[in-house]
Amino acid sequence: MADENQDKSERTEDPTPRRLEDARKDGKVPTSRELVSFAIFLSSTLMIIFLMKPISSKFTTLVSGYLINFHLINVNELSIRSIAQDIVFIFLIIAIVPLILNSAVVLLTYFIQHNGFVFSTKSIGFDLSKISLLKGLQKLFSLRSVVELIKGVIKISLVGVAAYFAIRSQIKDMQLAFFLDINGIIAIAFKAVTAMMLTICSVMFLISIIDFLYQRFEYINDLKMSFQDIKDEQKRTDGDPEIKFKQKTKQKALLKKFSTKDVAKADVIITNPTHYAIALEYNPQEMPAPKVLAKGTDLMALKIREIANQYFIPIVQNPPLARALFDSTDIDDFIPLEHYKAVAEVISYVLKIRPNKKLLKGIKFKK
Repeated sequence: MADENQDKSERTEDPTPRRLEDARKDGKVPTSRELVSFAIFLSSTLMIIFLMKPISSKFTTLVSGYLINFHLINVNELSIRSIAQDIVFIFLIIAIVPLILNSAVVLLTYFIQHNGFVFSTKSIGFDLSKISLLKGLQKLFSLRSVVELIKGVIKISLVGVAAYFAIRSQIKDMQLAFFLDINGIIAIAFKAVTAMMLTICSVMFLISIIDFLYQRFEYINDLKMSFQDIKDEQKRTDGDPEIKFKQKTKQKALLKKFSTKDVAKADVIITNPTHYAIALEYNPQEMPAPKVLAKGTDLMALKIREIANQYFIPIVQNPPLARALFDSTDIDDFIPLEHYKAVAEVISYVLKIRPNKKLLKGIKFKK
């Protein structure tokens, strides 16, 4: 990740996929609060429309019951409290609880769909070293804070204007409420509320789209990288170019050291199976221990295997032994004492599948 204190003028390049993935693992994902608010408000509006009939029915039954039996009700603090509790209970059970659950589901679904199952302790961790009064003041009076303030004022203004015109369009119907029964009054009230909420939804939708694009732009802008950042990431991903150059130079030097004839004299090839290959020769009458005729990695290992197949030389896969011999020996070296046992097992295996007269003359390595 780029240094937070790095001059932003140097960070001119778009973030790489790895940079974005690292930020995501750290819990840094683009999030639009306005989009979340819109999703919750829209789903709540649809929920209210869906619940309008049962709420209206329950409320009408309750109010009608109280009006019909009003002469039997002893009007005092206790009875008024009881009526209020009944009304609140209806709205709580039929409307408020479903709306809260709906909001929770929408919020959870949004974050899973938009960000995936991302949880990072880094994003919620507490680090005293990061506490700075100066940085706090800079954030308070930063361009982003000003933008957020302006955005909030514009949002409240637009929503207020939308609500005003929505209610204004229902004024004529609301004036008729004085001449209607309880059912008519509730129907007009719900119609006005629905019109207002749908109008606000339209405004919030436009605001959320603009905010989402802005938050995405800010997120990418914050993660931009300098040329040096990209080079450093490339080194971490593919390895240091200097080290890779040295490895290639070493491989070329090794390639010059052995020829097809050298590998053709081998009695066995020990592989990793694809990354390492060691060609061993062992003549008990002339050698104290098996001798390394050739060794290589990757392309060189492939060439050794191809020569072995061409000359019908046994190839044995033994990754630990192949790596150990590659690291501890050079071409024309005899194998170290600590590998005698492992190599002896390999040669014994080779004798079982393909008897070699040269090896049959003696199998013990001279110490």
